[in-house]
Amino acid sequence: MDILGSINSTTSVSVGGSLTSTFETGADKDYIRVTLVAGRTYRIDLKAADLTNNSIFDPIIEGILTASGTSLNLSDDDG
Repeated sequence: MDILGSINSTTSVSVGGSLTSTFETGADKDYIRVTLVAGRTYRIDLKAADLTNNSIFDPIIEGILTASGTSLNLSDDDG
């Protein structure tokens, strides 16, 4: 599945759900929508592997945005 790399993406995942995607290039970015509730704490886990040549990618979250594109605070201190 190719996910749009902009705020116009319609790809979504539910809290507690999962999503599988394919990165087309090493610089590929995917924007994924999720509905969160203010005041709650969420943990987002990313796992990625290129099984065609047994290499492992190190995916990162570059930001969490509001629906309008405003960046929220992000802590990546847990791993």
